[in-house]
Formats: sequence, structure tokens, C-alpha cells
Amino acid sequence: MKEYKKTQYGTLIIAVLILIIIFIAYATYFQIGSKPIPFVPAIILVGILITSLLLFYKITIYIDKNKIIAVFGIGLLKREFLINDINFNTIEKVKFNALTGIGLRLTSKGWLWNVKVGDAIYFKNKKGDKTFLVGTDDYKEILEILINNNGL
Repeated sequence: MKEYKKTQYGTLIIAVLILIIIFIAYATYFQIGSKPIPFVPAIILVGILITSLLLFYKITIYIDKNKIIAVFGIGLLKREFLINDINFNTIEKVKFNALTGIGLRLTSKGWLWNVKVGDAIYFKNKKGDKTFLVGTDDYKEILEILINNNGL
């Protein structure tokens, strides 16, 4: 039984949100523009952006002998799947482009969890009513570990 843990950082999400936060803080502090943002709405907006940054700046995939888990950011958003419940016939590598976006997105295959554009691992449970769709650079390694941990 092999365990796995890898974290991917969403550098695009981090960069964009930090730039927006800095811009709003700067514009509010120096009251830039003909109708500057009032202080309270600016604080609320910066708070929402900081919360978004903490929730989505990274994704970590864990695999142990019993389950696979995907955790966003500081850990408030988590997707867990028991390895025994995986329908191994449904496992596939899915490629997403920039138009699909990043973050937590609803796609035709289910909810996509990713922090950057590219490949994802997809599978369903044995009942066919739940899906796991998570962006990863390590599709082959994750597939091998899931197969080995299931005893196939």
C-alpha cells in the first residue's frame, strides 16, 4: 500500500487576487477617482477577496490505503472518496482548457476541483451517482496508487 500527497499552487489565482486586493486598498486609501470607493465597502470587498484567496490558493491530493481526498486552500473545502467505492472502469484522464476556468467549477462531467488549467483525474463510484474530478499533474501515478491500494 502506497501513500501519496501532492500540493499544487494556483499561481494565477494568487497573483490576480493579490493584485486586486492591492489595487482596492491603494485606491481606497488615497481616494483615487472622481467617485472613490467608501471605506466600509472596500473593507468588505477586500475581506471577500482574502477569503477567496485562502480557500482556493492551492489544492492538495492525499491517498492512503482507504481513500483519496482533495482539499482546497486552508482545508474548509474537501472532497473524499473511498477507494473501495471507485468504479475502476470509469477512471479517465480529462483535459480542460482555459475556457473551463479554475477553482470549483460545474462541468458536464461533474464538479471540477482545480487550481490551474490542464489535466484532471475523473471517476465515478460503483453506484454511478457520485463523481471525483480533480486537476492534477500526476494522473499516471495517482492511477497506479489507486489500483495498487485496491488490490487490482
